This record gives sequence, C-alpha cells and structure tokens, in this order.
Amino acid sequence: MNSLLIEQLIDGDEAAFKELYDIYKEKVYRTAWMLTNNASTSQDIIQEVFIQVYLKIHKLKYLDAFESWLYKITVNCSLKHMKKNKELTVVFDENILTQIIETNISCIPEDKTLQIEFTKELLSLVYSLPKEKKTTIILYFYNNMSIKKIAEVMNCSEGTVKSRLFNSKKILEKKINKSKKYNLEENVYGY
Repeated sequence: MNSLLIEQLIDGDEAAFKELYDIYKEKVYRTAWMLTNNASTSQDIIQEVFIQVYLKIHKLKYLDAFESWLYKITVNCSLKHMKKNKELTVVFDENILTQIIETNISCIPEDKTLQIEFTKELLSLVYSLPKEKKTTIILYFYNNMSIKKIAEVMNCSEGTVKSRLFNSKKILEKKINKSKKYNLEENVYGY
C-alpha cells in the first residue's frame, strides 16, 4: 500500500517521511491516547514514534510489515510513558469518544449522549485492566487490528492474544453486568 513511500524514506526522501507522517499521525495519536488517556503525552508519543521511524526505517525487513512495526513502536512508547506516570486520571476527550462511537458503535443520533456515557464507563473499565489485556482490547476493538497483527505488535502468540481477548471480555462483562445498565455485546461489540 505505502511500499513506495517506505522505499523512498529508506532512501532518505524527507517528502516521503512527511507523507507517511500525515497518513499515520492520527492513528498513532489515537492509539497512544487510548493507551495513556492523556492528550499531552499522546502528542509526545507521536514525536517519539516518528523519530524512531525516521532513524530506524532501514531496519525494517519487510515493507508490508510497516504498519505492524509502527504500531509496535507506538505501543512500546505508550507503555514506557505509562510506566513512568503510574497515576491514571481518566479524563475523556469528547472528540475521540465521538470518533470511537461513529466508527465502532452503531447508534441513532438520539442515543449519542447515552452512547458517550456508556463509552466513558466502558473505557474506565478497560483502563482498570492489566496493561497487556488493556492493550489487546484497545488494539482489537478500537483499532480494528487482526489477532495476527496484535500478536506481532505485542511479541506473543496468536493464542495468547485470543486468550487475553476472551478473558478481558469476561471481566468487562461481569463489571458491566453488575451495573445492569447496558448490554455489553449489543452496545460495544456490535453483535
């Protein structure tokens, strides 16, 4: 897809770097924000990620693995920041929530406020999960990544990713069902 741009970047073409940056900066920001829940930190992560991309692009063995490699850098930078800043303050960016709802949840406009409240509650629960489970949930449900790509990004087997997804869904379902406000399967997963 972006193989030509990646080849040009490997050859030192700064215009190709800018174009790749423009293509992926929002995805990197969204992933970083979903993991760290901090807009300022997410902006810092974007810078770190693209500096690493620029400096290490020549180490990329397979051009078609660029996106997985980029997400891996993003996740690692995000986890590093999360480790440094152990305190988690859950403050939600309404634009990101709206984007999540529009891309992941089917709802009619009248229910948008209810969906935003549900998404806030659900994300609070996701943030309470251990970091491996939280990262897996975010990459799978909110970034629409395949199990195979998540396994590559997180340096684990596909079976481990499936297990984390299964266990995380069960934990979230229990917590949501305690409040009995929402049907998790219908509202979040869309099936």
